[in-house]
Amino acid sequence: MTLEEVKERAWSGAPFAELRSRLAGLAAGACIDVAEAPGSMWSLILARAAEGAARRLLVVAASEEAAEELCDDLIHLGPQAEVRLFASESAVAKTDGHSQLTTNQVEALKTARDESRWIIVAALESLRVPLPGPAAFGALILSVRLGEHRAFEGLIDWLASRGFERKRFVESYGDAAVRGGIVDVFPSAGDNPIRMEFEGDTAESIREFDVLSQRSIRVLDHVDIVPVIEAGDETPSGGWGAVLLDYIASDAVVALSDEVLASPKGAGMGSLDASLHERIAAHPCILLRTLSGESRPDVIRFRGLPQPAFNGSVQQFRRHLASLDGSGVQVAVLCEEQALGDRLKELIESIPEDGDGEEPPPVEIIIPFLHHGFSIPSERIALYTEHEVFNRRPARAVRCRGPSRGLSIREIKALHRGDFVVHVDYGIGKFSGLQKIRVRGAEQETVKLLYAEGGVLYVNLNYLNRIQKYSSRDGVVLTLSTLGSSEWEKLKNRTKKRIKDIARDLLLLYARRKSEKGFAFSPDSPWQKEMEASFIYEDTPDQARTTLDVKHDMEAEIPADRLVCGDAGFGKTEIAIRAAFKAVMDGKQVAVLVPTTILAMQHYQTFLDRVGKYGVSLDVLSRFRTRREQEETLARLKEGKVDILIGTHRILSSDVEFRDIGLLIIDEEQRFGVSAKEKIRALKATVDTLTLSATPIPRTLHFALMGARDLSILGTPPRNRLPVDTKVMQFETLLIRGAILREKHRGGQAFLVGDRIHALDELGNILSVHIPEVTWAIAHGQMHAHELERVMVKFLERKIDVLVVTKIIESGLDMPNVNTIVVNRADRFGLSELYQLRGRVGRSNLQAYAYLLTPPFSSITRTALRRLQTLEEFTEFGAGFAIAMRDLEIRGAGNLLGAEQSGFIEGLGFELYEKILDEAVEELKSEEFPDLMTTVARIPSPAGDVVIETDVDALIPEWYVDDMTERLDIYRRLYAASDVAAIGEIRDELFDRFGKLPGEVEHLIETVHVRLLARRLGLVRVTVDGDALELSMPDKEDEKYYNGEIFRQILVAIQSGPLHGFRLRQDRDRLSIAGTLKNDGRADKLTALGDLLSRIAA
Repeated sequence: MTLEEVKERAWSGAPFAELRSRLAGLAAGACIDVAEAPGSMWSLILARAAEGAARRLLVVAASEEAAEELCDDLIHLGPQAEVRLFASESAVAKTDGHSQLTTNQVEALKTARDESRWIIVAALESLRVPLPGPAAFGALILSVRLGEHRAFEGLIDWLASRGFERKRFVESYGDAAVRGGIVDVFPSAGDNPIRMEFEGDTAESIREFDVLSQRSIRVLDHVDIVPVIEAGDETPSGGWGAVLLDYIASDAVVALSDEVLASPKGAGMGSLDASLHERIAAHPCILLRTLSGESRPDVIRFRGLPQPAFNGSVQQFRRHLASLDGSGVQVAVLCEEQALGDRLKELIESIPEDGDGEEPPPVEIIIPFLHHGFSIPSERIALYTEHEVFNRRPARAVRCRGPSRGLSIREIKALHRGDFVVHVDYGIGKFSGLQKIRVRGAEQETVKLLYAEGGVLYVNLNYLNRIQKYSSRDGVVLTLSTLGSSEWEKLKNRTKKRIKDIARDLLLLYARRKSEKGFAFSPDSPWQKEMEASFIYEDTPDQARTTLDVKHDMEAEIPADRLVCGDAGFGKTEIAIRAAFKAVMDGKQVAVLVPTTILAMQHYQTFLDRVGKYGVSLDVLSRFRTRREQEETLARLKEGKVDILIGTHRILSSDVEFRDIGLLIIDEEQRFGVSAKEKIRALKATVDTLTLSATPIPRTLHFALMGARDLSILGTPPRNRLPVDTKVMQFETLLIRGAILREKHRGGQAFLVGDRIHALDELGNILSVHIPEVTWAIAHGQMHAHELERVMVKFLERKIDVLVVTKIIESGLDMPNVNTIVVNRADRFGLSELYQLRGRVGRSNLQAYAYLLTPPFSSITRTALRRLQTLEEFTEFGAGFAIAMRDLEIRGAGNLLGAEQSGFIEGLGFELYEKILDEAVEELKSEEFPDLMTTVARIPSPAGDVVIETDVDALIPEWYVDDMTERLDIYRRLYAASDVAAIGEIRDELFDRFGKLPGEVEHLIETVHVRLLARRLGLVRVTVDGDALELSMPDKEDEKYYNGEIFRQILVAIQSGPLHGFRLRQDRDRLSIAGTLKNDGRADKLTALGDLLSRIAA
């Protein structure tokens, strides 16, 4: 059964037929009452109204959340109508103090002007958002059609007059770029920017393109360009003062429930006052009756039933399904993913039959999902949602998009003049741009690097892979290397030696552990599966994989020792809970070791919530417990009456005796002292161990040490979590008051963060004077440990509304009740610091808010502002997450391998350090531990460099791509291409983005193609000078090459093949082949060379 089949079956019923019939003649001012349509059945009715009755619909929901759920449902039900959400947030703050309509608001208004069928969903409060009048809105839009005459210069002038910002490349809403006859523009309506290609004043091509790759993705026949619309925009057709209802045609149906009519003023949902009620009543209406009270006699009753509550119990759900057996009801479970449905079916089948022997009917899985289940007994349909069975919140589409003006991954990695770079052979230099030089009479571009004592290095494009942008921890002071000095080589050798020493110790520990024998745990029980399925969030791929890895470790006889790394909130604790539960199911005890008393309290509550209902006995051991309570806990522990003991280093005391410990879980091991670590090692000799760390470890480091230590990385956040609503704003006391009071009124708490300790008192005074309604306390790193802990405990216990802190907010703490953070002087924080601070909120299913406050924007640097806007743009995890994690990864590498390694990372830069680490560990595995590491996959070494020297102009002219950073990026990607297809992709991209390729670029692409062919033949250099060609081979010591098949092919080619007439010659330690390149035209010289090398390699 599919969702389409559910629709058809439901719609065939009498109530839906009556609805369609009455809608056909529904006049303005008339109303249809419907009732007994629980859950997502209301969405099914709305879809029928739009599709079956061919009506345009405005759906009014009681709250923003209800509007988003309705919009999701309608999109999944797929009515033959465009579905749009008109978000309630009235405007997005801009850096110049103005405000502008959000993208989805503009898209909804544009849709409302269409004559075709549509459904616009809006929360009640959205009906009051001030808007430009419909005529004014229409006057702002410019339509361009394929093949029509449109004055090119007039189009450029219009873009400028409507506030589009002229840039080299389009990055965000409101940007425009002009390159020759190509115009790129990012309208404020639509998911992607638009590329228009003109021949004179005629639009020859209109395409959508991807903002990150800048590649075209869809051909269009016309486009409506909507500018960024700001409050106060003046237009020839009038100004602002309209609302959404002014855009809704008089014959469009307004659908709403009686919950909307009953919305109380001030309930956060708006209220339906007399004027709004009158305007809605003028439209044809559908009213859903859900509240008790009188209804009209002609109400259409759909006889639907809501999904029962199962409280996360699969057993209850199975029992309910079994009660349906024999009734002929068709049962389906609606899921976000097939894997979730399969897991639920497996859990149902794994539960033993009840005594009466009733079997549940077959369960079908339907993708995509609806938000709420329901059943229609008359049609014998019962639909359940997997997330409601387990009380889990489903994922919601994020539709509120604002202008994106932050940094991209590509921009972070891009080189700009003055950036520090690392050359593998010459050390740390400074990038001074691209510079043209003449080689053999032809013009080429090179990378110019500056070194100490006036040293200058020109790097040929063939060696671009030897250069990386320097990256290390924030605040590292760099010294340029000196060309010709031996210090750089010494540093690289010293680093490799120390890495080998550390890695050798890790490998020896691994070998010792593999030789010991531990306890092999049993496979998962049905209770284990049910407990895991009841997790309120959907597992991330990393979380699911790590859970399986941990359980596989536990089921093996070798003592498990796995390190799980991931940012706070990525699901480490849930993995630990599942491992602990598995151990308890086999009668073993579990010790959970945490560094602080606060974490002990928090973990105790979390574990209790998850496994307490299964009869698992938990206790906590910390200094918050009295001596008598501790003695009682220890006695019960020794008798085996405590299954899971959570505590600080007190657990390591000599008087703590377990009856039968099977698993040790350590949270943040690096935060324990030396003596505590010694006791941990003694305890974990033959006990399975699981260590959790919130400091991210680079994936490359993971691969390098793979096998030396069992390591799992949680790199993906829970996707059900709502993104933090992030705003960059100028400091204002009223703003702080509004943000904090809104959080207090919904029962939450807030962080107020200052950049300096002495600034905390000033922030506290602001709270006392301007927000006397809240309680607050100060916390910072220079407070006495006991005092700091006391404050944090009071905050955890919700006795304090606002915590005024520096950036020392505990990274390990999970505070789901804290959902607002205000950061003062955010311009003084680094990107990764701001990312970590924002990560302290948004840990529950409530919308969280982050306010990044600065002085007037004119007084802060552009770099600081763009850093803040990056956070504002990347509200979800993805590219922004990767950017912010860079500094944290570097710290993580130092934590894992020791403080000395942090020094090496600073000296070499992170990328080169990783490369040397890879080489060192691979050498160690093959030379000293060949038997131990047989199962570990080798990291492939990159292909060697091949130098191509020609007398043909092979470069990207500045008039073709005028941005130096972009040119360098294209060079990098071309010279890094590993096959002909990759080169072809870049060629197509250049044609798409910049137009027809000039001859110099064609030569460049052919040069890179020749380089690939030369690499395949094992050549190290190809030189073309006029019609003279020389092919250089590796040093004569390379026996593997000269005894191999490729060299034999070359000899055959000289004797009787494509190289007949060429001669072998030796220059010192290297062989080369010299001869005449047969070619009639200079322009085709590189093509002829490519053909020659292809025939040799064939």
